[in-house]
Amino acid sequence: MILQHLFNVALMTSWLYLIGAGFYLSSISCRHFILAAGGVFLLGPYTILLSRGALDSGLFAVGVALVSCSGAGWVYLSLSRRLFARGARSEQLLLVSFAILGIAENCIALLFGSRSQTLMTERLAEPIVVLGSSSVRGSELLFFVVAGSIVVLSFLGWRFTIFGKKFQALLESRAALSLRGHSVGSLEIASATLGFALIGTAGILWATAMRVRPAMAIEASVVGVVAFILAPLIAPPGPTGLFLAAFGIALVRLGLSLFAEGDWAMSSNLLLLLAALAVGLGRQRTRRSPQALWQRVT
Repeated sequence: MILQHLFNVALMTSWLYLIGAGFYLSSISCRHFILAAGGVFLLGPYTILLSRGALDSGLFAVGVALVSCSGAGWVYLSLSRRLFARGARSEQLLLVSFAILGIAENCIALLFGSRSQTLMTERLAEPIVVLGSSSVRGSELLFFVVAGSIVVLSFLGWRFTIFGKKFQALLESRAALSLRGHSVGSLEIASATLGFALIGTAGILWATAMRVRPAMAIEASVVGVVAFILAPLIAPPGPTGLFLAAFGIALVRLGLSLFAEGDWAMSSNLLLLLAALAVGLGRQRTRRSPQALWQRVT
């Protein structure tokens, strides 16, 4: 069972990282917490469910879903820019984002019902690795390979690619980046669309290995907010803090599921956040606090 628990933690960590990284990229670009990102978590898998009967190729349906998620990022960024230009503050944009989340969740519930749905096929449901009492289904292995590859690529992209360097410069100062001749607007569009695509990918992978339901939209948004706040408390801005935050949430979820009854999927995120703040990480690393980081990037 130890191997099974280790694999489950690795699986959960990679999934939480995708949501946290996507939320981080899009929120930095739009300059406020995008709770509507939880709706994009549903947009990916439910777009595939809607188009799977009309499209012969499953991979093509996945491509359509990811394009839809990226397009949603561009649309939301354009909307937030327009509202910001008309004098809307970040608090008001946060409420708009929350309203969009509620509308998206209810629309999906009306179209597909409130019951859980899955993209898993009979072939993917079969165990392909069995070690004693531990087993790994094909869907779980696919989940781990795809999500793990994205995690590795994000670390490499942050360190070695032009986009990673530019995004680090965006975190330091938008004005300085603009003075160097770079288009801040184009970088924000790329970050927002990539962030929404990552969140949509997390939804697709979850629906492929497990079951997805409309109520998971709020859970995905909470994960994004908690990861955004915890990451700078743990490490400098970047994928390392997001990964450690995702790993911490996964460990808390595992511990609660083993020793306490009930559904702790939502509460585990908030419990970890409260624990991190209680031990004084915020006081010890004031320069990395969420407030300081947010002032720097906006």
